Amino acid sequence: MFNFEYLILEIFLLILFILDYKQNKKFKYTPWKKIAIIIYILFWGLRGFIGTDFSWYYPFFNQIPTDNLYNAITYRPLIEPGYSVYQYIIKNIYPNYHFFIFISTIINTIILDYIFKKEIPRYYILGFIIFMAFCANMEFNNLRNIKSILLFFISIKYIHNKNFKKFLLLNLLGLTFHSTSIFYIPLYFILNKNWRKLILPIIFVGFIVVIFNIGLISPIALYLGSILGGKYLSATEVFISNAVSSGFTFGAIERLLIGLLVYYIYPTTKGNINRIYANLLICYLICFSYFNDIPVFRLRFALMFAPAICIIFPFCIYVIKRKYKIAVTLFIMCCIFLQSIINFQGHLFEYDNLIFGIKSYEQRLNNL
Repeated sequence: MFNFEYLILEIFLLILFILDYKQNKKFKYTPWKKIAIIIYILFWGLRGFIGTDFSWYYPFFNQIPTDNLYNAITYRPLIEPGYSVYQYIIKNIYPNYHFFIFISTIINTIILDYIFKKEIPRYYILGFIIFMAFCANMEFNNLRNIKSILLFFISIKYIHNKNFKKFLLLNLLGLTFHSTSIFYIPLYFILNKNWRKLILPIIFVGFIVVIFNIGLISPIALYLGSILGGKYLSATEVFISNAVSSGFTFGAIERLLIGLLVYYIYPTTKGNINRIYANLLICYLICFSYFNDIPVFRLRFALMFAPAICIIFPFCIYVIKRKYKIAVTLFIMCCIFLQSIINFQGHLFEYDNLIFGIKSYEQRLNNL
């Protein structure tokens, strides 16, 4: 079962992008960006119970205390305090989960708006289309992760400007939303380096790892789990027992071609911030290939770097030689729409909207 609503939105945004791109050559102002933002917020902000993680985010929101901040933070000690504070504030404004989702969507969109206006002003709407295709899982399944990931992407300018204090401050704030932000901090020292000599070995070895289902992470994860013991070992064993490698798929070929495209345009990133985004896209490809034997790791870690695609795809279209521009643009469009077809299949992602009525929490829970 494919849910066409997502594809319809992407096509509509694509039409707005084409109108905006063409009219920007003649006029300083066009209304299409604002229309795209409004539609995007209404689509995601008024959604029903989509995906899987609403199954615990919804009851957690309803149960978190609102009498004082200390009780909210300590209600579930394993949940990062920044997210608990954030949820506490919004719940005290209006104690409704769908209001919380709507406000969260607006905040996420404001951050994306800031990044896209700065990095891809002419391809602004295309950035949102790419985000839908490659990063939508953040919106409905990773309510904590998305804030830490977006805070990291704000901090990228401080890697480029070599301002470690501001970079660290933003990612420590991200750490209060999700513990995976700790992995961003060491990247400060390597993301602005030249990785071009590493790209081809990384993507071709990664391709071999995927198509031959070579398990690289499972033994390491089991070893670390056995050292830590307890819940860590149990969780690792569950992840590995449920693991299914993807093997030789269209996605493997797609990522190989994306890697080759990044390798080709990489010299044009010298001296500008796109060098960092290109390296982040390589990190995304590494996670998908080398973490292939544990899907939970593969998806969670790849998502940490996925927004880089929103910057590098438009950059590729911009810098590619004229004779290759149509072919590269068509390839990128194929990646976007095929990724959407893969991502938005099944009952878990059946779309509904508060404006037209949604299925109840209990009804959607039965689909899990």
